[in-house]
Amino acid sequence: PGAIRFRHSEMLSKLYFEAGRHEDALRVLEPAVSHPEAFDDGDLKTLLAEIALHQDAIGRSDLAVETIRPIQRPDLHTEGSALVYVTLRGSYPDSAATLAVDVLHRDSENAVNLNNYGITQLRAGNPHGARKTFLSAIDREPRLAGPYYNLAILDKFYLMDDASAQNWFTRYWELSHDDPDSLRGV
Repeated sequence: PGAIRFRHSEMLSKLYFEAGRHEDALRVLEPAVSHPEAFDDGDLKTLLAEIALHQDAIGRSDLAVETIRPIQRPDLHTEGSALVYVTLRGSYPDSAATLAVDVLHRDSENAVNLNNYGITQLRAGNPHGARKTFLSAIDREPRLAGPYYNLAILDKFYLMDDASAQNWFTRYWELSHDDPDSLRGV
């Protein structure tokens, strides 16, 4: 029953995320993890990571960081991308750099891992390395919106190339209308 409950919660979480129904997902997932004994350790960690992503999506990165804090020895293949993302969005984004490298080494073909690693490169002052990483993410998954958005940030604020930034943002906007850094206004 625990495995069935986990698979149901995991699928439902992904459907809610794609539909932007984050509060609905939290209403379902948060009670599910109130009985940690019902899940094996790996399943519980995955659900905590999913809860954290939904919390971040509703603007509560403080809660997301608290949700992932108890995850000890994460499985970097299943929870890694979520942990890096939430850590990047939290109060101490620089601590995500080491985690991003570890996750990328586990799965260097994953576009989300590449995108997250590119963010850490950009924050470390390596815009050219970040560009290469974001472009690699796009090569692997052209429908992933994040790398386009991050290239717009890179060109606008690091390389001061407004025309290129506009091009990347236009490509991003075709995939997503989420604008967490208010780039559309600039």
